[in-house]
Amino acid sequence: MIEPLPKSRIDGAAFWLDKNSPVIVLSLRYDRIDWFWFTLAHELQHIKFGDKRSVDTNLVGETRLAALNDMEDRANKEGAAFLLPPENLESFVIRSKPFYHKQMIVQFAKRMGVHPGIVNGQLQHLHEIGWEYNREMLVKVRDFVTATALTDGWGKQTSQFLTTKNTNNN
Repeated sequence: MIEPLPKSRIDGAAFWLDKNSPVIVLSLRYDRIDWFWFTLAHELQHIKFGDKRSVDTNLVGETRLAALNDMEDRANKEGAAFLLPPENLESFVIRSKPFYHKQMIVQFAKRMGVHPGIVNGQLQHLHEIGWEYNREMLVKVRDFVTATALTDGWGKQTSQFLTTKNTNNN
């Protein structure tokens, strides 16, 4: 996890150190559960398909990129499907449209075994609900993630973490 670079709009990156060592980097540009899980799922798809390198910007939200190359389009579709099976989400949309009551979203999320913020984010992405709807479902995750992940920024330095880890492993 890296602290976002000012004005960069970089959400994540995926690349390989060597043929057996994939790396995924997330910026946590948006401190929201839907953003975190979608971006992680998107980057995991780059690794799954052996994409050599990807630096992703504007993956979610109102400013997300509409025109994508095939690799990015595949990572978006597969990443979304990793979080919610498309046939289940489509069925929910058909049954619920146009009234997406909060309780319906919560019940569907529970049935799918995901946080309601992930369902809400998917509905926003599909333009089924506006970006301003159910903002309380898009809970903050940065403190949870940075407390346990390898990070650079937010007051923690990667080199200090690695030094501590290496010392403890010797």
